[in-house]
Amino acid sequence: MSACDDVYVISMLNGEAGAAGFGIVSMILPSVDITDGYLQQLYTNIQRMDGSAAVLFNRDREVIGWVPASGDPASGFLTANGISPLKYLIEDMCSGIETAFLGVNCTWLGAEDAARNGVTDGYYVRSVIEDSPAYLGGIQPGDRLVGIGNYTVKSGRLLEFALDELHPGDETTVIVERLNGETYEEMEISLTLGTR
Repeated sequence: MSACDDVYVISMLNGEAGAAGFGIVSMILPSVDITDGYLQQLYTNIQRMDGSAAVLFNRDREVIGWVPASGDPASGFLTANGISPLKYLIEDMCSGIETAFLGVNCTWLGAEDAARNGVTDGYYVRSVIEDSPAYLGGIQPGDRLVGIGNYTVKSGRLLEFALDELHPGDETTVIVERLNGETYEEMEISLTLGTR
């Protein structure tokens, strides 16, 4: 999938098939951080219908994205969440396989952004889901996530990969670095992973 590819949309308005449309992908954001991973966002030139959920297809009739009904209609154009990064989750859900859950929302800070904020570049915890394994283990916003189990974590993609290799109920070690004054202290936090 790339910008300028043809796309088609089938929209659901009030639970019923309400409209179809076509257009192009005008822009792709390849990595938008979400809980325990990342999403791809597909921007189109297709007019958005307020309050409607939609499915986005490519020319080969493959589902490439979905538009939640609660999306932001401010731009007037349809923005879809790409399914490519979520294929492994979809396959697991369809097979009845539970996937591991940590419960962190993180973001990458490159060297320039990190310097502006007076920190070192890395993959930082923005927020922690209440009562999640991360929350119960003591992981805090502002911690720099370094690893989980035997995996180094530097992005949402790598976090998803690590969690896909682990299982709900696994006891594992999460390595974070926490700023203490002007230096980072590495911490090993033992916790039991939950299920999505």
